[in-house]
Amino acid sequence: MTGDRSHRPLISPSLSGYAHDYASMCNVSSSQFVASPTPTAPTRSLVYVGTFRATVTQADGTTRVLPVIDGLGVYTPADFERAKAAELAAREQIIREDFARRGLTLTNLELVGVKTTRIP
Repeated sequence: MTGDRSHRPLISPSLSGYAHDYASMCNVSSSQFVASPTPTAPTRSLVYVGTFRATVTQADGTTRVLPVIDGLGVYTPADFERAKAAELAAREQIIREDFARRGLTLTNLELVGVKTTRIP
């Protein structure tokens, strides 16, 4: 989303602990996510990426609309549909906090689209 965020990579030999690791790092309950067993065949999981339209208010009171692209996680299609509401709520909080660090107040966040890509 921005170049000023610090990121810490998750190191895991498989995706089986992804939901727990993600929940721990993002301060959300892991019960909101459905973990899949470790795949032995090629995974059906996809990487989900959301495109948002964020309306923010600057310190001087002016309003701007900014595009935001952020990862929504790694899920099978069925698991994403079950976790979508919780995932979007977590994303909104993260995006809100990021804007606040930059002196902006998020007043509206609209999901414009979701794209997926396969895991190689």
